[in-house]
Amino acid sequence: MKLKIVVGMLCAVLALSGCASVGRTAKADFHGLIVNEFGVPVSGYEIEIDGKKSAITNDNGFFLIESCNAENMIFTARKPEWDTINAAESVVDSTKLYVYQAKSHRAVLAEIEDEILGGHYQSALQTICGLEDEWDDDSKLKFFRSVICYRQGYFLDALNCLDESGIDCSSNTYVSKYRMILVSKAGGHNE
Repeated sequence: MKLKIVVGMLCAVLALSGCASVGRTAKADFHGLIVNEFGVPVSGYEIEIDGKKSAITNDNGFFLIESCNAENMIFTARKPEWDTINAAESVVDSTKLYVYQAKSHRAVLAEIEDEILGGHYQSALQTICGLEDEWDDDSKLKFFRSVICYRQGYFLDALNCLDESGIDCSSNTYVSKYRMILVSKAGGHNE
């Protein structure tokens, strides 16, 4: 019984002195690093916490956000031509380094191209479908979708995908010739 009273009094003293964190959100420093698929640091990522711009990764890929709310943060990192990183984090240890991996769009496009050349059309299409809403400029994805349709013999669909891509055929000889082939194979549609 005496132990319960002592513990209760100790809790009351801590609460009155402000040492207890009852009802307050803990703060912690958020140390992070963004690297590519090979572990090389990526600079220039804009970091947002709960929708507010908070930091930019430096030349070594690091960022620091001091005294942020430790629980249930929504973390978003964006950089043009790179994956957007979204995560929910609970930062409770200011000494921990949070590491995130991102891919450049160029690397992703190379993977899609490898899948197409290897005849793995379904895998390539799944990758494309997963990225179309995320990328600001999806013209290259639509071009690859056109190539997949062409390789599967769906020439009219391939032509439509190429036209939807918005790629200017007049400024690209390769794409212009590809479009002419599609028009002839699709039976003259969409000339």
